[in-house]
Amino acid sequence: MKKENESRLKCCSNFLQSVSTEAFTMKETNNDMCNKYVREGDYEIVSDFGLTFSGMEINNTNIRIWIHERDLASLERVLWEGYGHLLQGQTSTSGKVRKFLEAIPKLLNDIKEVHESAVFGDVEALTSKEYRQPIYASKDVNGISAFHKAVANGHKDVAEYLMEKTDRSVLNLVDRQGRSPAHYAAGVAQEDDRAMYNWLLEYGVDDDKIDDLMHPPPYYLTHGHQIKYSLCSFVPEAPRVLVTNRSSSPTSPIKINKRSTSKKRSTEQAPTNNNNHSPEAEKEPVVKEQPFPQWNKITKEMVSKWIKTVDVPRLEHAVYMGRGNYVKGRTAWNEDVRNFILTVPNIMASIENFHTTAVAGDYRAVGRHLASDRKLITSRDVHGRTALHKAASEGHIEVVERLLNGDLTSAETLAKATEREERSALHYAARAQDEKRRAEIEEIIVKAGGDPKHRDNLDNLPSYYYENEFPPPPKRSKSPTKIEAESKANKESDVENDNNDQEQNDDEDKKSKKKKKKSTSNSEVDAMLENKDYGAMVDLILAGHGHKLTEKSSTDDDVQEFIDNVPAFQGKISAINKAVEEGSLRELQTLLDRKKFALAKDRETGINFLHKAVILGHSDIVR
Repeated sequence: MKKENESRLKCCSNFLQSVSTEAFTMKETNNDMCNKYVREGDYEIVSDFGLTFSGMEINNTNIRIWIHERDLASLERVLWEGYGHLLQGQTSTSGKVRKFLEAIPKLLNDIKEVHESAVFGDVEALTSKEYRQPIYASKDVNGISAFHKAVANGHKDVAEYLMEKTDRSVLNLVDRQGRSPAHYAAGVAQEDDRAMYNWLLEYGVDDDKIDDLMHPPPYYLTHGHQIKYSLCSFVPEAPRVLVTNRSSSPTSPIKINKRSTSKKRSTEQAPTNNNNHSPEAEKEPVVKEQPFPQWNKITKEMVSKWIKTVDVPRLEHAVYMGRGNYVKGRTAWNEDVRNFILTVPNIMASIENFHTTAVAGDYRAVGRHLASDRKLITSRDVHGRTALHKAASEGHIEVVERLLNGDLTSAETLAKATEREERSALHYAARAQDEKRRAEIEEIIVKAGGDPKHRDNLDNLPSYYYENEFPPPPKRSKSPTKIEAESKANKESDVENDNNDQEQNDDEDKKSKKKKKKSTSNSEVDAMLENKDYGAMVDLILAGHGHKLTEKSSTDDDVQEFIDNVPAFQGKISAINKAVEEGSLRELQTLLDRKKFALAKDRETGINFLHKAVILGHSDIVR
């Protein structure tokens, strides 16, 4: 640890030697490393030595001096230059300075919101709230402004709005390497046919202005790869605050008592739906809504319930979780639900296109998709895979960075997400062909919260797949927790006449024998899957031949889900068989929630449970 800190201190010392007191210039390598320490929370390493820009050195000593001298201008400069984190936890005896320091979390959230809008092109969110003018020109910890990001990502409407709110001063902003927005626009000229670059030239930007490497913007028309554009998808982190309403009124330079305004507004509106105005009534806790089910817990029955209860948010959740086929084409009495169902095919197509761009490694297209629909970032296909799984397996570092450079909580959720076989993005990253890119992707995912010790359904760590392919899914299925899935098939195959249990058992036994004869060949099983003959598939399982289904797979997600649930179906049959053998009537009554199960046969002997009960002399079970 001591050697590591010495290395860090040496790096930052070398870094400071490259800093000019006239301008914030530095060697690119040292800049990246020192910014890395700031992003990782090693603020003491950097701030003990200091960061210098425009003749101003940022370190803990100077920050305490500025606080003591009530130098709000210098403290604000620290915030606007992207180092507001260093101000967190600071205190002051001055009421004026103390109010500013208390406002830091709120101001950091404002900066985050502006940068997020710039990254994703969300001009509607940007214009819904008024910010202090310096926030529109603020930088992140990498020294990149929101305007740089809007330009690099091709979001002209956002860039125009930022220019309007700052009286065009953002045109002259430079990053840590002295690069202006024009440098960034030139670097993407080959992708947008110089659209952003020419647009900036129309506003009179200086295309002769050189960066710290002595390159003017036109240089990057052919050397865009020298600019690290992945940083233009980085959204600054911010601490959680009680109120983060994007549509709230403008924030004051120091006073941030908008919380009380919001509270007052909500209190005034409450009586419209509540005649009880007592303080006790106002303090009643709000019942928390149940969380959305996990993607692999969503069933058709749930979807049917949500349609009946007009739960559009959960229906939308089902679509984004890869269960769009459960919703598509359904009928509903409610107009809102009907209108949503009509949009499902478009959402499914958008998810598919988003995942395709991730596989292709087109990180700019990924950004455009997310700009139009932020929910796509956690979307899944029918197998439970996210775009991060796919980008990681293809070795697309830029796409992985873009997907994980968002909100810290959502990044961790995405990094830990697993698919049908319980494999995370790290398992998929292990299959990347380029070892160097694979290592970098793994580092990014682990830093975002990915667990390299997580094991999949086969008890394999991600590292196992460095040398081993993923086994074919048809060879095994993920153990499901939804035994209700077989009820879908039973709706199509249950016998209408069930008045006489014994007669029905005899009739069904005969039918089961016929089904058994017809389904012995692979071609017959394939026909069942193709025709979605759930009744025949249920009979096949009841006859003790469920293994013939688990050896198959289907491109139809409904059929595949049925196949995935066969092991659970078989497990229940085994439990019933054990109850019959042991003569446990109470256990049998619990397990026999469907009469179909009474027709199941022992695979080895070919006799059903009724026959077995007779042979074993369990008269109570026979009755």
